[in-house]
Amino acid sequence: MKQDVDGEFAEYFAARAGQLRRVAYALCGDWHLAENLVQHTFVQLYRHWRRIRGETLDAYTRRVLLNAYLSNRRGRIRERVVAGPRQRGLATLGVRLRSSRGRGQ
Repeated sequence: MKQDVDGEFAEYFAARAGQLRRVAYALCGDWHLAENLVQHTFVQLYRHWRRIRGETLDAYTRRVLLNAYLSNRRGRIRERVVAGPRQRGLATLGVRLRSSRGRGQ
């Protein structure tokens, strides 16, 4: 029984992995992230494989991929790249120097 399930899953993976990678790349524009999203999608599919109906399998797969992408994107929004203390200080100094030069003329 488990071998049948694993065999079905392996067949589905072989048939759909390339297509899902391209869809994931279209969503995120990064091949490495696309690969991670597809990997996450197949892990989720494997976990729920026995409960997924065959007629909705492709739609369910795309939905899992989209949810993974959106979840990743939400996490990135919280990440903010800001200048470090030294960089911020130098940028402020540069602004002050330019400002003082303008006043002296």
